[in-house]
Amino acid sequence: MAKFVLPRKQPKELDEGIIKRMASVMCTNEEIAFALGCCADTLERRYKHLLHAGKAEARLSLRHKQYEVAMSGNVTMLIWLGKQWLKQREPEREIEQEKQIEEIKVTLHPSLITNAA
Repeated sequence: MAKFVLPRKQPKELDEGIIKRMASVMCTNEEIAFALGCCADTLERRYKHLLHAGKAEARLSLRHKQYEVAMSGNVTMLIWLGKQWLKQREPEREIEQEKQIEEIKVTLHPSLITNAA
């Protein structure tokens, strides 16, 4: 009796340029896989290097733009970048009222006390 063998399916070739471009605008792996008609696991396994390179490019562009905005005089961005990159912090405000716990003594007049049985 003849043995029936299914032909082996060739792996789908994906456009590496599209993968890197989509990763460079911070698309998720699932979004890229959906757009290319493949499984996210396959994309991550076969094109991990492109995903990492594209996302690194996106972070670099974002960091560069943040720096430009800060250097143009945007005070909010200057403060935020100082906190993120230079570990600068707002000084802690010490409010004496919050630190002090006062003991309060209450004396009840005997006529106000009722038997609670």
